[in-house]
Amino acid sequence: VLRSITYHLGTTTIGPTTSLGGPHPNGDIRATYARPGKHQVSADIVYRGQFRVGGSQWFDIPGDVALQGTPVTLTVREATSRLYTN
Repeated sequence: VLRSITYHLGTTTIGPTTSLGGPHPNGDIRATYARPGKHQVSADIVYRGQFRVGGSQWFDIPGDVALQGTPVTLTVREATSRLYTN
C-alpha cells in the first residue's frame, strides 16, 4: 500500500503526498524552472504491506518500507516563440 511519495524536482520538493502526479499537462505535481539547465530529480516512496488469509479481511504488516529514488538528470531547455508573417 502506498503511504507517501516525496518528489525532488531540482530546487523544488513536493510532498509527502499520495498523488501519482497525473498526465501532462494537467497533473497536480509540477515544477517551474526559471532557467534552462540540468537538474537532479527523483522520487522517494514509502510503502506499507498488507496480507490476508483466504478470503478474510486485509491486515496491515507493522512498519513501513522507505525507498529512496535514484536521481536522474532532467535537462530543461528554453523555447522562444516568434510570430512570423507569410
